[in-house]
Amino acid sequence: MLLAAAMTNPYITGGAAILGAAVGGLSTGFVTSKIERGRQEFAERRDADREHGIARAAARLLEDDFDRLQSTLTRAESRHQWWRLSEVLERQVSADDRKLLAGLMSADAFVKVASAQGWVDYLVSRRQDFAGDQPAMDDHDRTTVVMVYEKLEEAREALSPDITDIVFKTHNRQGVIDTERAARPTPL
Repeated sequence: MLLAAAMTNPYITGGAAILGAAVGGLSTGFVTSKIERGRQEFAERRDADREHGIARAAARLLEDDFDRLQSTLTRAESRHQWWRLSEVLERQVSADDRKLLAGLMSADAFVKVASAQGWVDYLVSRRQDFAGDQPAMDDHDRTTVVMVYEKLEEAREALSPDITDIVFKTHNRQGVIDTERAARPTPL
């Protein structure tokens, strides 16, 4: 009977309808908001993971570029001649990928990598100043080659632990180049 009286009372029926609509609307809005926020967070994590994956791939390829350049410099220094133009392979990492990578590196790692890259660019440019297949290097050029080799070593080491997941292996410990011997001028 009480229920029947409540159903016929327009104030109670209207109030219940308003209250039901308010509770339903708030709970639907809350759930929808929670779901949308979850979707956004998932998309942001997916994008960050994708960007980190691209940067890791770029770091691995850059480490490989530097490793190959070290091998080229080692051969050139041991012959006391500039490398053959065909020995320097195309870079695998674009400038845009290096920019993305720079955002993930520590400041110290970035300085080492950027310095090595700059010196490599200088050395490749310097090599192009000489005609011939393998022109002889003077002592200054040989000293510069050894210095660039060492900068590449530092850059590879800076890339290895946090970014590439590649275990760094130095060329020096493998006996590929004796930087102390190479830094000394060759007697005439």
